[in-house]
Amino acid sequence: MEGQPCTGFFEIPAAGLTKLSADWIGESVSVFPYDGEAILAQEFSNRPLAEDERMTCAVEGGGVRISYAARKKWLPGTMPRKRLTIQIPRALAANLSELRINTVSAAVDIRELLPADCHIHTVSGGVRAENLITERMQMKTVSGDVWGAGMSARTLSVQTVSGAVRMSGIPADDVSVKTISGSIEAKVTARVVRAESVSGRIAVCDSSAPDQANFQTTSGALEFSLPENSGFTLQYGKISGKMRCEFPSMIDKNQVIYGDGRAQYRFDTVSGNCTVRRLAEDSR
Repeated sequence: MEGQPCTGFFEIPAAGLTKLSADWIGESVSVFPYDGEAILAQEFSNRPLAEDERMTCAVEGGGVRISYAARKKWLPGTMPRKRLTIQIPRALAANLSELRINTVSAAVDIRELLPADCHIHTVSGGVRAENLITERMQMKTVSGDVWGAGMSARTLSVQTVSGAVRMSGIPADDVSVKTISGSIEAKVTARVVRAESVSGRIAVCDSSAPDQANFQTTSGALEFSLPENSGFTLQYGKISGKMRCEFPSMIDKNQVIYGDGRAQYRFDTVSGNCTVRRLAEDSR
């Protein structure tokens, strides 16, 4: 899709604006900061567009809303393939109160933003989020993968149906990741961690040894890596899987106790193996 002609352009003065939203269909949406004073929105299409096929822009209530097109109904095979790029002045990128992106069959790429609230919802498009600082981050996909790195959030929620989740370098107070058949791999620093999957593997590495952790899966394996700590109590439920703990702990009656047993962890699986790994000092 690179090399497409620009078929739509909006330049919106950023003064007084604190919110940004985009509703898009197909191809991709990219949002990133730049050195300027206005919000720049550009669409690129695989063909020339009629007026009602072009993107629309509305400014109201301190926010900007970018939409795929004025036209609401399309005949089969007539919808253009369009990608959207939104450039935000760095001053606004550091003071956004809300960022919302909703897409159908469009990948989302956002980076270097500081929204207080960030909500990304896609149907079949993947999500890539990098270098974000936010109070509340929510990402939902149906079949798209989610990749995140260098993010910081008070609460982080990720939900997919069949998409895989890959997260790294994520400090947060509360992390929740849910998927049906996708796998989960997350490297976080959190106080509370929750991860759920039906058939996907769950592998979580928490470099801070959280106060609470709860992992659930049906047939996927569970792997939890954490550093040396004062202690934890792990309750686990399983039918055919094996339980292994690399900490010098006592395992008895579906319970693992290490050290003072203060932190509370829970594993639930039907046929997957459960492993608690001990991080080496140089791997944190």
